[in-house]
Amino acid sequence: MAPTRCRVLGHAGTWTDLDARCVRTRTCRRCGDVATEQEHGWTGFSYVTDTGCEQRRKCERCGTTESRLLHSWGPWQYTGPDSSLLELRQTHGCARCGAEEQRDFERAF
Repeated sequence: MAPTRCRVLGHAGTWTDLDARCVRTRTCRRCGDVATEQEHGWTGFSYVTDTGCEQRRKCERCGTTESRLLHSWGPWQYTGPDSSLLELRQTHGCARCGAEEQRDFERAF
C-alpha cells in the first residue's frame, strides 16, 4: 500500500540540513525510499581576467566552482571571396578575447 500511495501522492518526510558538500537527504516515512539532492549557494559569474571570456562562480557554502565561456560577440559582417559577392561569408569577433566565428551565407537571387 505504501509504494502505491507514494507513487500517487509523492514521498513524505522531511529533508535533513545541508552537509559540507551541499547535499541533503530525505527518507520517506511510508516506503523507506531515500532521496538526495544537491543545492549549492552560488555567487554570480564573474570574468577571470579582463581580456578573457572565461567566467567562474563559487558555492558560498562548500567552495565548489563552476566555469563557462561567455563571449562578447560583435555584429555579423559580410565578406566574400568573389568580386560579385555571390558567395558570401559572415564573420564576427569577440570584443573581449578576439576570437572569431565564421559561417557561410548564400545569396538567394
